[in-house]
Amino acid sequence: TDQGGANVIKSLLGLFVDHQLKPMQPSGNVIRYQDIPEHSKLGLIHESYPQVVGVPIVPRPPEFFCQRYADELHDFFNRLALRKEEVDRLLMPLITRVITLVNILPASESHHHSGVCGLFAHSIQCASAAVAAAERQLMEDGATLRQRYQDKPRWLVAAGVMGLVHDVGKVFDVEVVTENGDKWNPFASSLWAWVTQAKAKQVFVIWRQDRVHKQHELRSVRLAHSCLLTNGLMAYLTEVSGDLIPGAIDDAVVFGRGPLATILKEAEAESIRQDGESRRLLGTVYTRS
Repeated sequence: TDQGGANVIKSLLGLFVDHQLKPMQPSGNVIRYQDIPEHSKLGLIHESYPQVVGVPIVPRPPEFFCQRYADELHDFFNRLALRKEEVDRLLMPLITRVITLVNILPASESHHHSGVCGLFAHSIQCASAAVAAAERQLMEDGATLRQRYQDKPRWLVAAGVMGLVHDVGKVFDVEVVTENGDKWNPFASSLWAWVTQAKAKQVFVIWRQDRVHKQHELRSVRLAHSCLLTNGLMAYLTEVSGDLIPGAIDDAVVFGRGPLATILKEAEAESIRQDGESRRLLGTVYTRS
């Protein structure tokens, strides 16, 4: 049953907390809506490729992501019925935390978004595509029609939140190492906070050979609840329907079911399509086969 699935997730989250995961805080101030320029800085477009094995990567401050992915961020925000003040209150803390957590990590070793910053690019693209899909699909299921109609703005925000956090568990699929051999511990701090404290100018990203396929989904939900979603955002999502909306995010990410599941699947497909198009436009000199 759906309730049984929710109980499984909560039990697993409880086990994760028992392992003393420390809440990860973003480094520095939260990015604000006004910090994002009107358009992406064209000179940074080629920063994503190539990702060459054995070549170190330069970590980037949050401001870099505002400039590099301004178009994607505005596309996401423009799909939501939120004022700029609400974007700052509800979403910018989450986006800042996602940026500081995943930073320059790729989304995959050799599949989609395998370049530098690929994980964040995939996350923000999925967020925007999920909101677009939710706008079309959420009202089709009549089981909770009245509740969903009253809560529609929150469902749209939830779809975006789901897109932003659904893959963050991939931070456990890699090892990030400095030139001195120091390793990042994702349980202890965000990637950006760690490199800032270590004063590391560049890092090596190594994909773990013992990683388990499709295990990152549960880890993504764990991270979302333990250190990414703010109290203010959770209060907003649960204001009308209680745990219904956060539960739908969990079910879609972990089990691939529920009202947000097909939306997430469609959003991922759209993001992968965008990545393929970007690679074609950049040309083979900037991509890996």
